[in-house]
Amino acid sequence: MIRDRSLETLRGLAALSVLLWHTMLGFFPDRSGIFPSLPTENALSGSLLYCLMNGTAAVGFFFVLSGFVLTRHYFVAGEPDFLLRNAIKRWPRLALPVVLVVLLSWALFHFSLYRFEEAAKYTQSPWLSRFAYAYAVPFKVDFLDALGQGLFLTFFRGDSYYDSNLWTMRYELIGSFMAFGMAFIIGPHANILTKLYLVAVIAVIIHFTTQEWYITFPVGVLMAALLPDRTTRLPLWISLVGIAVALYLAGYSMVDRGVFHPMYIAFARPPSSIYVWTVAAVALIVSVSLNGRIRAILSTKVGTFFGWISFPLYLVHVPILCSVGCATFLWTLPWLPAPYPNVAAALATVVGSIVVSIPFAAINGHWLAVLNQWVRSGSARHELPRN
Repeated sequence: MIRDRSLETLRGLAALSVLLWHTMLGFFPDRSGIFPSLPTENALSGSLLYCLMNGTAAVGFFFVLSGFVLTRHYFVAGEPDFLLRNAIKRWPRLALPVVLVVLLSWALFHFSLYRFEEAAKYTQSPWLSRFAYAYAVPFKVDFLDALGQGLFLTFFRGDSYYDSNLWTMRYELIGSFMAFGMAFIIGPHANILTKLYLVAVIAVIIHFTTQEWYITFPVGVLMAALLPDRTTRLPLWISLVGIAVALYLAGYSMVDRGVFHPMYIAFARPPSSIYVWTVAAVALIVSVSLNGRIRAILSTKVGTFFGWISFPLYLVHVPILCSVGCATFLWTLPWLPAPYPNVAAALATVVGSIVVSIPFAAINGHWLAVLNQWVRSGSARHELPRN
């Protein structure tokens, strides 16, 4: 399967959005508008700029994109073993990077390199004071506990107290298998009504289980099943309008403020953020996938680089923020006037996270190559002879 470089770039941009979101929560908490204890007159929520750093909306995009890319080749090529191969390698493919980042966090705890509690006293960030909401009370730092969390517990129990970003891993694993199962049931040759019906039924079931994040994966599968294989092209102006709509909706946060006030007029009650962000993800993926000029613009070396480091960047930036970022803030605090210590901490977090992501990405790429080889060799051994 050939990877879509433009979608990889979008994944990288979404990872950067999460990084900016958490940097804001840690060092500019009053700009987020989500903390009742802090003033909101300077909050970015309600402005168009909010879409660039609404990290939770970016998570919704990750999930929709996973449902799409994990099943897209199956619907396009009709390759029967594709879903099985992806399912076999899905957990180990996610587990190694997660293990590495959890052990990194354990080492930062073990050697007392985290400075988030000290920094939070000055930034007044409730999020930072509780280790990025990873825990309510301190826990006992233990190597075997960290190893167990990275390998199993974050995926099957949802533990994430070594890195709060890991809360998404359980959704990612379960949602991936949900996507594989849905794609298999739908099949590559089902008619449009059958595809719509099956996804609608699953979406309604998910809605009433209150696990709304899982609705993103069936939507991604539906796009993979319905989207033409680039034989249809959207005019440039339609794609640009679609991208504009996607960015607008990605900034939505159920706050009746600024540019989002019209949504409160249009609806009797504010719609769920997850549903709005899902629509935004669909609009963005469709607008990019069906326009060759936009895909070419996004398929640059810089975009490809950020796509390459996107998963490691998502995983490592909270430990880097709480160690390097906070240490930079505390170091510059005595001799730089406000808000320059906060700015220096934000820059150190962004640069440090990108730098640390590079070796993680290299290891991740090698691990994926090993898994692909292992799965291919296993499939070849069990393949029936053809007469």
